[in-house]
Amino acid sequence: ITITILVVYDASVRHMNITRRQAITLRMVCSYVQHKSTSTQQIKTPKIMVKVRFRGQEVAVPCGTKLRTALLKSGLTPHSEGAVYINCRGIGSCGTCAVEISRGEVQPSSWTTAERLRLNFPPHSAPNNTRLRLACQVSCMSDLEVIKYDKFWGEGNCPLPDLQSKPASVAPLGTLEFVLDPGAANDSNRDNNSHGGRDMDTSDRSQKP
Repeated sequence: ITITILVVYDASVRHMNITRRQAITLRMVCSYVQHKSTSTQQIKTPKIMVKVRFRGQEVAVPCGTKLRTALLKSGLTPHSEGAVYINCRGIGSCGTCAVEISRGEVQPSSWTTAERLRLNFPPHSAPNNTRLRLACQVSCMSDLEVIKYDKFWGEGNCPLPDLQSKPASVAPLGTLEFVLDPGAANDSNRDNNSHGGRDMDTSDRSQKP
Protein backbone atom coordinates (compact mmCIF):
# COMPACT_ATOMS: atom_id res chain seq x y z
CA ILE A 1 0.00 0.00 0.00
CA THR A 2 2.79 2.41 0.93
CA ILE A 3 4.65 1.76 -2.33
CA THR A 4 1.47 2.32 -4.35
CA ILE A 5 0.79 5.67 -2.67
CA LEU A 6 4.39 6.80 -3.16
CA VAL A 7 4.19 5.93 -6.86
CA VAL A 8 0.94 7.88 -7.17
CA TYR A 9 2.56 10.81 -5.37
CA ASP A 10 5.58 10.89 -7.69
CA ALA A 11 3.38 10.64 -10.76
CA SER A 12 1.16 13.42 -9.50
CA VAL A 13 4.02 15.81 -8.85
CA ARG A 14 5.79 15.13 -12.12
CA HIS A 15 2.97 14.69 -14.59
CA MET A 16 -0.24 16.06 -13.12
CA ASN A 17 -1.23 19.68 -12.84
CA ILE A 18 -1.65 20.00 -9.05
CA THR A 19 -0.88 22.89 -6.76
CA ARG A 20 2.10 22.98 -4.41
CA ARG A 21 -0.25 22.78 -1.42
CA GLN A 22 -1.90 19.64 -2.83
CA ALA A 23 1.53 18.09 -3.42
CA ILE A 24 2.61 18.81 0.17
CA THR A 25 -0.65 17.36 1.53
CA LEU A 26 -0.24 14.20 -0.54
CA ARG A 27 3.35 13.84 0.65
CA MET A 28 2.24 14.14 4.29
CA VAL A 29 -0.33 11.40 3.73
CA CYS A 30 2.37 9.17 2.22
CA SER A 31 4.71 9.78 5.17
CA TYR A 32 1.94 8.98 7.66
CA VAL A 33 1.02 5.71 5.92
CA GLN A 34 4.68 4.71 5.73
CA HIS A 35 5.14 5.44 9.46
CA LYS A 36 2.07 3.38 10.42
CA SER A 37 3.23 0.51 8.22
CA THR A 38 6.68 0.47 9.87
CA SER A 39 5.17 0.68 13.36
CA THR A 40 2.89 -2.28 12.65
CA GLN A 41 5.84 -4.39 11.49
CA GLN A 42 7.67 -3.68 14.77
CA ILE A 43 4.86 -5.02 16.96
CA LYS A 44 6.05 -8.29 18.50
CA THR A 45 3.63 -11.19 18.72
CA PRO A 46 3.70 -12.66 22.25
CA LYS A 47 5.31 -16.08 22.38
CA ILE A 48 3.13 -19.05 23.24
CA MET A 49 4.85 -20.95 26.03
CA VAL A 50 4.67 -24.67 26.78
CA LYS A 51 5.91 -26.59 29.81
CA VAL A 52 8.45 -29.38 29.65
CA ARG A 53 8.79 -31.74 32.61
CA PHE A 54 12.12 -33.58 32.63
CA ARG A 55 13.72 -35.56 35.45
CA GLY A 56 11.62 -33.88 38.11
CA GLN A 57 12.25 -30.37 36.78
CA GLU A 58 9.66 -28.27 34.96
CA VAL A 59 10.59 -25.46 32.59
CA ALA A 60 8.62 -23.14 30.31
CA VAL A 61 9.85 -22.72 26.73
CA PRO A 62 8.49 -21.07 23.56
CA CYS A 63 6.22 -23.36 21.55
CA GLY A 64 8.07 -24.70 18.52
CA THR A 65 11.49 -24.81 20.19
CA LYS A 66 13.64 -27.85 19.46
CA LEU A 67 13.52 -30.09 22.53
CA ARG A 68 17.32 -30.33 22.81
CA THR A 69 17.64 -26.54 22.63
CA ALA A 70 14.80 -26.05 25.13
CA LEU A 71 16.43 -28.32 27.69
CA LEU A 72 19.96 -26.97 27.30
CA LYS A 73 18.84 -23.34 27.51
CA SER A 74 16.92 -24.21 30.68
CA GLY A 75 19.98 -25.73 32.34
CA LEU A 76 19.01 -29.34 31.63
CA THR A 77 20.36 -31.85 29.13
CA PRO A 78 18.97 -34.74 27.07
CA HIS A 79 22.48 -36.25 27.11
CA SER A 80 23.77 -38.54 29.83
CA GLU A 81 27.17 -39.17 31.37
CA GLY A 82 30.04 -38.13 29.09
CA ALA A 83 27.68 -37.49 26.19
CA VAL A 84 27.27 -33.92 27.47
CA TYR A 85 30.72 -33.32 25.98
CA ILE A 86 30.76 -35.92 23.20
CA ASN A 87 27.75 -35.49 20.93
CA CYS A 88 26.91 -34.32 17.42
CA ARG A 89 25.45 -30.95 18.55
CA GLY A 90 22.15 -31.51 16.80
CA ILE A 91 22.95 -33.24 13.52
CA GLY A 92 21.03 -36.33 14.59
CA SER A 93 23.94 -38.69 13.96
CA CYS A 94 25.18 -39.61 17.44
CA GLY A 95 21.90 -40.71 19.04
CA THR A 96 22.91 -39.64 22.55
CA CYS A 97 19.95 -37.25 22.98
CA ALA A 98 17.43 -40.10 22.68
CA VAL A 99 14.49 -39.64 25.04
CA GLU A 100 10.94 -40.87 25.42
CA ILE A 101 8.06 -38.41 25.02
CA SER A 102 5.64 -39.96 27.49
CA ARG A 103 3.04 -37.20 27.19
CA GLY A 104 2.40 -34.32 24.83
CA GLU A 105 2.84 -33.43 21.18
CA VAL A 106 6.03 -32.91 19.23
CA GLN A 107 6.64 -32.20 15.56
CA PRO A 108 7.24 -34.12 13.45
CA SER A 109 4.98 -36.72 15.03
CA SER A 110 6.92 -39.66 13.56
CA TRP A 111 10.60 -40.42 13.08
CA THR A 112 12.60 -38.17 10.80
CA THR A 113 15.07 -39.70 8.33
CA ALA A 114 17.88 -39.04 10.81
CA GLU A 115 15.95 -40.80 13.58
CA ARG A 116 15.08 -43.75 11.36
CA LEU A 117 18.76 -44.24 10.52
CA ARG A 118 20.22 -43.67 13.99
CA LEU A 119 17.63 -45.35 16.19
CA ASN A 120 17.89 -48.52 14.10
CA PHE A 121 21.67 -48.58 14.51
CA PRO A 122 23.45 -50.16 17.53
CA PRO A 123 23.40 -49.72 20.42
CA HIS A 124 19.81 -48.65 19.73
CA SER A 125 17.66 -51.60 18.69
CA ALA A 126 14.15 -53.03 18.89
CA PRO A 127 12.03 -53.11 20.90
CA ASN A 128 13.32 -50.26 23.11
CA ASN A 129 14.09 -47.96 20.19
CA THR A 130 10.43 -47.68 19.19
CA ARG A 131 9.65 -45.53 22.24
CA LEU A 132 12.51 -43.10 21.61
CA ARG A 133 12.86 -39.78 19.79
CA LEU A 134 15.98 -37.71 19.24
CA ALA A 135 15.61 -34.45 21.16
CA CYS A 136 17.52 -32.57 18.45
CA GLN A 137 15.00 -33.61 15.80
CA VAL A 138 11.68 -32.71 17.43
CA SER A 139 10.00 -29.43 18.38
CA CYS A 140 7.88 -28.84 21.49
CA MET A 141 4.28 -28.21 20.42
CA SER A 142 2.46 -28.71 23.75
CA ASP A 143 3.19 -29.43 27.40
CA LEU A 144 5.53 -32.42 27.52
CA GLU A 145 6.72 -35.10 29.89
CA VAL A 146 10.10 -36.42 28.83
CA ILE A 147 11.93 -39.50 30.13
CA LYS A 148 15.67 -40.08 29.84
CA TYR A 149 16.91 -43.65 30.16
CA ASP A 150 20.27 -44.84 31.46
CA LYS A 151 23.47 -45.77 29.57
CA PHE A 152 25.60 -43.56 27.33
CA TRP A 153 23.15 -43.38 24.40
CA GLY A 154 20.06 -43.49 26.59
CA GLU A 155 19.34 -46.98 25.31
CA GLY A 156 18.87 -48.58 28.74
CA ASN A 157 15.72 -49.72 30.52
CA CYS A 158 15.96 -47.65 33.70
CA PRO A 159 14.73 -44.04 33.71
CA LEU A 160 17.29 -41.66 35.17
CA PRO A 161 16.31 -40.39 38.64
CA ASP A 162 14.87 -36.95 39.29
CA LEU A 163 17.37 -34.14 39.64
CA GLN A 164 17.53 -32.36 42.99
CA SER A 165 19.12 -29.36 41.27
CA LYS A 166 20.20 -28.41 37.79
CA PRO A 167 23.68 -29.55 36.66
CA ALA A 168 26.52 -27.02 36.86
CA SER A 169 27.23 -27.18 33.13
CA VAL A 170 25.18 -28.70 30.32
CA ALA A 171 26.38 -26.60 27.36
CA PRO A 172 30.20 -26.73 27.41
CA LEU A 173 30.47 -25.07 23.98
CA GLY A 174 28.21 -22.15 24.87
CA THR A 175 26.28 -20.77 21.89
CA LEU A 176 28.07 -23.22 19.58
CA GLU A 177 25.84 -25.91 21.08
CA PHE A 178 23.00 -24.43 19.00
CA VAL A 179 24.84 -23.67 15.76
CA LEU A 180 22.71 -26.24 13.88
CA ASP A 181 19.42 -24.87 15.23
CA PRO A 182 18.47 -21.70 13.28
CA GLY A 183 15.61 -21.05 15.66
CA ALA A 184 17.97 -20.89 18.63
CA ALA A 185 20.27 -18.49 16.77
CA ASN A 186 17.33 -16.18 15.98
CA ASP A 187 16.19 -16.24 19.61
CA SER A 188 19.71 -15.32 20.75
CA ASN A 189 19.82 -12.41 18.32
CA ARG A 190 16.44 -11.14 19.54
CA ASP A 191 17.56 -11.44 23.15
CA ASN A 192 20.77 -9.53 22.44
CA ASN A 193 18.90 -6.81 20.56
CA SER A 194 16.43 -6.41 23.40
CA HIS A 195 19.38 -5.86 25.76
CA GLY A 196 21.12 -3.32 23.57
CA GLY A 197 23.29 -5.93 21.87
CA ARG A 198 24.78 -7.10 25.17
CA ASP A 199 25.15 -10.73 26.11
CA MET A 200 22.75 -11.67 28.89
CA ASP A 201 25.35 -13.93 30.54
CA THR A 202 27.90 -11.68 32.24
CA SER A 203 29.20 -14.16 34.78
CA ASP A 204 32.55 -14.65 33.04
CA ARG A 205 33.11 -10.98 32.36
CA SER A 206 32.38 -10.03 35.96
CA GLN A 207 35.46 -11.96 37.03
CA LYS A 208 37.73 -9.99 34.73
CA PRO A 209 39.43 -6.77 35.91
